[in-house]
Amino acid sequence: MKTITLSISALFVLALIALFVVLQAQQANGEAFTGSAAVQSSATTTVVGPGYQTIFSAQKSCTARTIALSDGTGTGIRFLTGDSASFVLSSTTLTNLVGLNQAGSTTVTYDSGLNGCGRWIAIASASTTVTLVEYQ
Repeated sequence: MKTITLSISALFVLALIALFVVLQAQQANGEAFTGSAAVQSSATTTVVGPGYQTIFSAQKSCTARTIALSDGTGTGIRFLTGDSASFVLSSTTLTNLVGLNQAGSTTVTYDSGLNGCGRWIAIASASTTVTLVEYQ
C-alpha cells in the first residue's frame, strides 16, 4: 500500500513538472510572464505627423510598450516595429510602411514578446499628440 501511494505521488509530481515546462516553453522571449510585475521605465508625449519619426528607441529588453492617441483629433498612426535603423525617416509616403495601424483616440499596449524592443517608427496623415510609455 505504501509503495502504491509513493508511486502515485511520484507520478503526480512528474506530471506537475511536465506541465510547468510546457507552459514556460510557450512564453515568448522578452514578454512579461503572466502575473509578474512590470515597472514603467519611461513616459513621454510627442507629436507624430506626416513624416516618419522614431517614437521608441531600441532597448536591450522591455516587457511592453503603450501608445495612447488622445488629443481628440481622431487621427490614427501607422508604425513599424523592430530594429529598422536603415529605414529612411525623410519619406512622407504612408503606403511604403509595413507595420501596424492604431486608430485615433485609442490606447493600446503592445507586448514585447510579439513586437520586440527595437526602434519603432511612426507616421500620421496629420499631426496628432501621442503619449508613449515603456515598461521593463
